[in-house]
Amino acid sequence: MRSSKVLTLLGLFALLGGFVLLQVFAARQASSVQVSTVAPTGTGLSTFLSFAEQLYPSAVTAKRSAVFSSQELRSTGALLILSPEMEISTRESAIIKEFVEDGGLLLISFHNEVSWRALKNLRKELGSSLTTKPFEDFENYKVQRATAPPGIPLFEAGEIYSFYGAHVFDKSTCRGGNFSCFVEHLTIEKGDAIIVSGLPPLANGLLQGEGNQLLAANIIPAVGTIVIDEYRHFFSDKTLSDLLTKPSFIVPMLALLLGAIGFFIFGYSEPAHLRDRSRQVEERPAFHDFSLHALRGLVAGEEGLRGVVELHQRALYTRFPLAANQIKAEMRAYATKPPLQLAAALLKKHRALLELRTGIRPSSAAGLPHPETHSTAAHSTAAHSTAAHSIAAQSNQALETK
Repeated sequence: MRSSKVLTLLGLFALLGGFVLLQVFAARQASSVQVSTVAPTGTGLSTFLSFAEQLYPSAVTAKRSAVFSSQELRSTGALLILSPEMEISTRESAIIKEFVEDGGLLLISFHNEVSWRALKNLRKELGSSLTTKPFEDFENYKVQRATAPPGIPLFEAGEIYSFYGAHVFDKSTCRGGNFSCFVEHLTIEKGDAIIVSGLPPLANGLLQGEGNQLLAANIIPAVGTIVIDEYRHFFSDKTLSDLLTKPSFIVPMLALLLGAIGFFIFGYSEPAHLRDRSRQVEERPAFHDFSLHALRGLVAGEEGLRGVVELHQRALYTRFPLAANQIKAEMRAYATKPPLQLAAALLKKHRALLELRTGIRPSSAAGLPHPETHSTAAHSTAAHSTAAHSIAAQSNQALETK
């Protein structure tokens, strides 16, 4: 394999590796501002997770697999699905409802249109027909405080909790940003489902509130174990199969792979002008101004030879400008002669000029017919070919001597 080909392939694979690293880095950057357990920003739950790991080791699990299963949720006390970016399927929604019916606690939240739509199937399965509306009193970085009513699991009646969201539930009990505007409670057989509008109460930015701190301290003793769904918004820890389902990743990846495979199969094709140049160097042609292709075409017949003779004559004018008039005068005598005789005369003149300039006598032209003794009759194609190659060889020798 050519070294240039190996270097190009290494460059392609380096580009491929760089693209994968860029995707992973972008995913990690995106996850840092999402509602995930690893995000250290105000939207994340890193503070709560750190607190839980210290006091209740192994009580909180961040789920990063794609599908919920009944067996997986059977030993779970509470399931948290917080601002998902991907839709929960109808099959998974049915499994989650079954979990709640068996006595589990479900806490879900949304903070924008994307996460609200992602919860569509689950909300429908739970029997919730709530709609939302913009929160008129919303201001950036301004936390809304509301007092919890009795009867809401996890929330202590009379405690003040902090909420933050641009949308509230559109229902009659929602007035002036009260607790009902941000929290909806559904009792489903043995279990409970809580829907929160805005950031979840356990988010880092809301744990400054005393009620939210109380919620973080009491939730694990109340439910035992917690599963937090990370799959639908935490991209960087997914498996390779999950990564390959993302169009923005797989399409450029396939293009790069196909390009590398195609290059490896079909190889590197050197441009024609470079091939010709390398061939000229290898064959060491004479330093003439006429074309190497024309020299190779001498066997084509008398017309090809006539063209080369004209080029050779022009080259002599350029190389020996002081003798140009002399050359023209001497060549007029061959104007009506066959081109082979004119070629022989040119070569003889060329040798004489080189000998005059350098003082070195070039080797004789073996096999070259003399212009005085050469017959003017028509020659065969074979004779033209032999003489033409001899002319080219002698020209090369003479010029290399120079």
